[in-house]
Amino acid sequence: MTQDIDRQIAALQLDLAPSLTIGPTFRFRTGTTGLDQLTDVSAPTTLLVHPFDRGQLSLVATPEFLSAGQVPGDVQSQRLFGTGALGNTPAPGSQQAQGVGLSLAYEMDWLKADIGSSPLGFQQENVLGGLELSPQITDNVRLRVLGERRAVTDSLLSYAGTEDPATGIHWGGVTRARGHAQLEMSVGDGGNAYAGGGYAVLNGFNVESNTEYELGAGGSFPIWKGDSNNEVRLGLDLVYFAYDKNLRFFSLGQGGYFSPQSYFATLFPVRYTARSDNLDWSIGGSIGYQVYNEDSSLVFPANPALQSQLVALAATTPGLQTSYPSHSASGLVGGAQSSLDYRVTDNFRIGGRASFQHAGNWSETIGTVFARYIFTGGAQ
Repeated sequence: MTQDIDRQIAALQLDLAPSLTIGPTFRFRTGTTGLDQLTDVSAPTTLLVHPFDRGQLSLVATPEFLSAGQVPGDVQSQRLFGTGALGNTPAPGSQQAQGVGLSLAYEMDWLKADIGSSPLGFQQENVLGGLELSPQITDNVRLRVLGERRAVTDSLLSYAGTEDPATGIHWGGVTRARGHAQLEMSVGDGGNAYAGGGYAVLNGFNVESNTEYELGAGGSFPIWKGDSNNEVRLGLDLVYFAYDKNLRFFSLGQGGYFSPQSYFATLFPVRYTARSDNLDWSIGGSIGYQVYNEDSSLVFPANPALQSQLVALAATTPGLQTSYPSHSASGLVGGAQSSLDYRVTDNFRIGGRASFQHAGNWSETIGTVFARYIFTGGAQ
């Protein structure tokens, strides 16, 4: 009994102790160089404390470097960037951005709140943050309500903003102001289910405004348990969202983010998790089917004067488009992910995460490693 009490006290001390976590993260998104392709390298450093032993407070500083590369030199590619569709414009330079993001977050029981910024040093800097309330309604039902303002990180244009080489006009740096509500329910022996929806308004500097509706439902259930620390979980996710405007392009006024007028996907995720005294790890994946539709979109949706100039030029320039065509597609969607967390000592842990996702017309790979030091002694 004495040993059990000592272990519980040591575990509580570790739970309430300050910790420092550092580690690089790499993200690569497919696409055309200089446009929707993106390489994102960051190195977040997180200090976590428990003020007055109530909740947890975290301070995060994240140096971040973005590179989209160079827009291809052919005429058709040059027309896709800035005011290039008007012709006789300087070729855009290599698309890069760097800065340091800051955030402060607090979490206690069913309350989470944070405030911060997109990386300081980006062309467009935005105040970001969110508030989440997740009260327990009954023993088996939880309501989760979220309000937030986040950066849209699909491309360098949408995340950091860029400059048109011909006019010197800056545009981009899109944020999503979003409200979302969801009901979550415990089902049977270890199962869960959820259903919810939300609405968002998207704005950027010199970017056409947009709105989004979203709905989702699904759940998961353990289909195999080896013991209390090992299981295989199978799930179902139904995803629907729709934007008012298609703004995924890179001419002046476009936003550079995936924004179909309807998107629906059915996904079947499966995940294996295993836990031991020193090692927690998991591996999983998902596969499903997607259908989406995109409306046509003006080349210069936020600038009527430039759009009128383009229409006049197109009347005497064969093959010059004044709008991007509509598009519909369907096919497989899914991905894979894994995680590892190893306790080297009671105070020091290392780990990593890796994931691959394909959705819409893009694929994204993310990898991260981390080291965490807990500032206290004692054995668990």
